[in-house]
Amino acid sequence: MIDDHLPFARRGIPTVDIIDFDYPYWHTVEDTADKASPESLERVGRTLETWLEGMGER
Repeated sequence: MIDDHLPFARRGIPTVDIIDFDYPYWHTVEDTADKASPESLERVGRTLETWLEGMGER
């Protein structure tokens, strides 16, 4: 997917692109931190934590 994470990935910085296509503020000037759901951020964090733990077992 072409998105704003690509400049980081192209410079060798590991990236994870998690997109909620139903998020109405995505890529607008109204996409500010106050719109982030703590519950959603926790779910994403737990998902990444589980994935990273699995990577360590390889």
